[in-house]
Amino acid sequence: MRAFVWIVTTAIAAGCGCTRPNREMIPPVLKPPSQVTHPATPPSPVEELSGDQAWEAFQGGSLFLDARLPSDHWLGHIPSAQNLPVWAKDFESRLLDFLTGPLGEPEKPVVVYCGGCCSTDSLLLARRLQAFGFKHIQIYRDGYPGWARAGRPIEVGNTPKQSEVK
Repeated sequence: MRAFVWIVTTAIAAGCGCTRPNREMIPPVLKPPSQVTHPATPPSPVEELSGDQAWEAFQGGSLFLDARLPSDHWLGHIPSAQNLPVWAKDFESRLLDFLTGPLGEPEKPVVVYCGGCCSTDSLLLARRLQAFGFKHIQIYRDGYPGWARAGRPIEVGNTPKQSEVK
């Protein structure tokens, strides 16, 4: 302990640039949880769809994008949904293929889904699409599990790559 005090004292005396803490350097006193106020949650930049709204979008021909891993997509997905898995190693190349392919038109409505309400993969994908100018993005909040539970049509296996879609 004496060595530590000696080192600190010597450093201060030598002008190491250390200063005494001022009010801005002292962290604020934490309030008990009952007194903490949280700012209002900002509105989501994308619209969330219920199961019925997603079904209407599907029947209306909206493009569906599956943000889940390829293995999950292969086990079951919304018919004709394109797989853009945000956590896949090749996500960037898949995204580039999509953006430069016939379906990557920023003016078209897009419905993004993932593993359901506890997953944020669809929001991550939606934000990436927004960065590329997509304006009509909707998130199906119940994801594939909600779609399957509702008895909606599903496909199993791989879907064609964007370059194969006519």
